[in-house]
Amino acid sequence: MSYENDFDEILKTINKRDSEEKTQEQEVPKADENEPLVPMKETTPEVKPEEEKAEESEKNEKKLIVSLEPPEAIKGFGKKLSQFGFKKIAIIAAAIVVLIVGIFAGIKIADYAKVAYIRDYEKKYQVDFPDGIEKKFCDEYGKDQSFVGTLTSKEAKLEKVKVFSKYRMGDALLEKGSDIFHAQHIRAISLDEGVGDIEGAYSTPEAFLSSSQKVVFETLFGDEEYQVVAAYYTNTNPDDDDGYVFPYNTYGNLTEKSFYHFQDRIKNRRLYDTGYKLLEQNYVLSISAPSDFMKDFRFVIVCVKADDGFEKSTKAEPNAKIHYPQIWYDTNNQKNPFWLSGDWYPEIVVDSNGKTKQLTRKDFEE
Repeated sequence: MSYENDFDEILKTINKRDSEEKTQEQEVPKADENEPLVPMKETTPEVKPEEEKAEESEKNEKKLIVSLEPPEAIKGFGKKLSQFGFKKIAIIAAAIVVLIVGIFAGIKIADYAKVAYIRDYEKKYQVDFPDGIEKKFCDEYGKDQSFVGTLTSKEAKLEKVKVFSKYRMGDALLEKGSDIFHAQHIRAISLDEGVGDIEGAYSTPEAFLSSSQKVVFETLFGDEEYQVVAAYYTNTNPDDDDGYVFPYNTYGNLTEKSFYHFQDRIKNRRLYDTGYKLLEQNYVLSISAPSDFMKDFRFVIVCVKADDGFEKSTKAEPNAKIHYPQIWYDTNNQKNPFWLSGDWYPEIVVDSNGKTKQLTRKDFEE
């Protein structure tokens, strides 16, 4: 019998008892309305001896015990459970425990295997390695702990260019403040003189449209794919823009208001419009390189992380009013339409409690 049938049997038993009680109530004879009422005699309650009281109490207790006994349907379920066998139940329970233990043991073994190679490299180089470092980078990191990954872009002639957190001639530099060990929405990398050619690959709308628009940053902890969405020029000498250098090497997690200003300034400085609008939730990588556009200038591409891949942009409309540094307008005898634009520096969030810090010019100086 199933659990549902057992439950039905219980309900039937209860309903049957209720029905019998109602029947007994209905069978009580009613007094004849025509028969004269006879006054009842006052009677004195009979005082029972102590023995009779004890006997009556014992009977009431037995009745209570009988009434508390489970219905036959529930007894039948228990009987079936015992017939199934507690031994079988114990075996099933033990199998479940073994399964759970096995799962956790498998996870532990996998975790151990994942980091076992790190111990070997630590012994080899006598340095501590960060958890989660990719095996392919262990030798490079063991030799130089400022190594953070490689950069690749086919059109920009970058083929696994090494990136360091300290300057290394002929390589790429993860700019001051940028970090691969913590989540940051904006990071910056600068290329040394003669490393690649991002300017040739992305300085014109035509070059942009013919490129793959793809950049891969292989960090110590995994590969990150980016799409190029904007490009612009900037000065590095403050004298070339009335004492100001746009923070092309911005880093960290910007406040909502600060990101809006960042996005607006990129929009005005970009050489062409790719149709992409930067969003606060984007992970942005800026890559810059020396340029001969003007003395002490750098060419910058703005890339957005694309975890699930991306579709190439088919739009690249030239910007009719580009915000250049002041020296460009002076050299070309033009009035700067952005002369009222104030100097901007990012405000970043520095902890999980939302504490912020306003960056200044000093934070971007070497």
